Amino acid sequence: MAEPLTGLAAIALARGRTTEAIALAERAVKLRKAAAPLEIAESRFVLAQSVDSGRALELAHLALADLSAEDPPHQRLEVEVWLRAREPAVSP
Repeated sequence: MAEPLTGLAAIALARGRTTEAIALAERAVKLRKAAAPLEIAESRFVLAQSVDSGRALELAHLALADLSAEDPPHQRLEVEVWLRAREPAVSP
């Protein structure tokens, strides 16, 4: 049930329906609490893309932590690129 909800949340987000995307993604995250980390990461990342900045960064970092070296590299890269675009640059 959580996988279709995550997909529907992504579609709602792409269509600019953030309120709907948030509700669907939050439900997917709750349903996936006992799921594999990769599945939880997918739902958390869709939710991160749907919510306000502070919570979004927290969720994206959680999604990144859920992804392991064995997961498809493009998924980790997608989250990392998204985070880099939103986090303030750190000066050396």
